[in-house]
Amino acid sequence: MCEKAIVNEKGDIIVYQLICDISNDPQWQPYMVPSYSISRDKGSTWSNLRQIGTRRGRIYDAMYQEGTIFLLLFVNDATVDWTGQTTDHYYSLVVSEDGGENYYERSRIPIPSLHHGYGSMMFLEDGIHWDEGRYLKVRTEGLGAYSNNLVIGKGTSHEKLLIQASHAYKDNQTNVLHWQIIKRKV
Repeated sequence: MCEKAIVNEKGDIIVYQLICDISNDPQWQPYMVPSYSISRDKGSTWSNLRQIGTRRGRIYDAMYQEGTIFLLLFVNDATVDWTGQTTDHYYSLVVSEDGGENYYERSRIPIPSLHHGYGSMMFLEDGIHWDEGRYLKVRTEGLGAYSNNLVIGKGTSHEKLLIQASHAYKDNQTNVLHWQIIKRKV
């Protein structure tokens, strides 16, 4: 399943896939080692699938900035559940600095992973040190589904992060919610 993609300044497209076995469970688990394909001709042809490292998991976000690809990888095989179940399950910042040919783990991100899942990224001025994060919305009913984010007005006085997410309000019935986080000048 293709979940994320980036485009670099040369126009190369890299699509990241969740590889999973749904033969016994239609919930897209367990997870295998995530893979990717590259198109160097604007999507006309694609490379064979290549694996990212050797750890099983799921890429929750992919971003490109100034020659570097950044991936948010949740290292979790999902053999029990898609949320983190052991201390071996963690969030990782994986990068490629050569157009997607090679990837390496830059850091483990201190986001709580036990009984948690999903995630997204955005670029801030201090990307080296991580804070503990905060909840925007805590699940109160059933199962939520998907979320996405988009930074608009980047570099302007109107810069903000738009977040769209589903939220269960009763059993597994969901609504789509939107939040915006506005950057304040200090």
